[in-house]
Amino acid sequence: MSKEEKNWLAFDKTWFVKNQKPLLQLCNSFFTKYLFRKILRIDGKCSSVGNNKIELILPNAIWWIDKEKVSVEFRTHWKFAKRLYFAFKPIWWVAHYWDELIANKYAPQWSLGFDTLTAYPQPSGGADTCNGSIRYYSSTVFKTWSAVRTVGADVPTDAVTNVTSYNFCGWKRISDTEFANHIRGFFHFDTSSIGDTDTINSSTISLYPSTAPDTGMAMDVCLVASTTAANNSLATSDYDSYGSTEYITRKANTDFTTGAYVDMALNASGLSFINKTGVTKFCFLSNKDLDNVTPNVGTWTSAYSYFADQTGTTNDPKLVVNYSTAGGGAAIVIPTALLSRIG
Repeated sequence: MSKEEKNWLAFDKTWFVKNQKPLLQLCNSFFTKYLFRKILRIDGKCSSVGNNKIELILPNAIWWIDKEKVSVEFRTHWKFAKRLYFAFKPIWWVAHYWDELIANKYAPQWSLGFDTLTAYPQPSGGADTCNGSIRYYSSTVFKTWSAVRTVGADVPTDAVTNVTSYNFCGWKRISDTEFANHIRGFFHFDTSSIGDTDTINSSTISLYPSTAPDTGMAMDVCLVASTTAANNSLATSDYDSYGSTEYITRKANTDFTTGAYVDMALNASGLSFINKTGVTKFCFLSNKDLDNVTPNVGTWTSAYSYFADQTGTTNDPKLVVNYSTAGGGAAIVIPTALLSRIG
């Protein structure tokens, strides 16, 4: 972990809760709203919040109320924390040295909370989540469709993380019986802040294509559960870690053209799958993969997306959840489950 990564991870959930009031003032005030939202990349097409008042902000999520319904937009890791650090780095260092050299020694009550620099996990998977692709790939050893779909001695070859963009599902066909590449994409979101007693009304997962799709053969993109061993890291052994229940209407890979988010609404099964007290984990794969139908024409067929490790949050994978609180009416609260986790 680099020194910079250790530094921005100091903006954790505890810090966001502690500083919620000034953060919201900066996000919503007439005089600071435009600039501060631009800094966090939650302005314009970068976010679904629009001009709505932001009611709650955490390192990876923002909440707002629209037409008496609560909406929340999740990012796959602590993008808002990262944006704060790099936008205000000189101020951060002043605060850090104030805590380390003065407040912590002589006046703890004046500490700004920037003295714990190494207490959090690596940003490659965020604090609680990750995204990436797991694939079989070889330029010399080609395998049958059945072989490239199953974990074996040399399948898959790697888990692709720490990338700014990549293809998240698809294949490369060499002949009727041989394939050189096969890919599945995994996107995990920390949704623990919703609250166990709240009712989820609707939700949309969105990816921002980084490259035009490969169209060797007609392909649909499918969304199912990710059942990986860890929430915040991927391993080659997770290649087969996905469910069979579909959570969206299948989306043609030709819809994944560059220049705008591709929005995919979750169906009833997808809504019930959202983990209101933990991490919600999704897997994207092709319809040919999910249905186990061997592609018989074309070469490269795939779809691409930006991932959360790119600079900024403009094109991040995101999950927007609209929900109603158990008490009736629209309100934003910090759930007890979250408070218990952050102290």
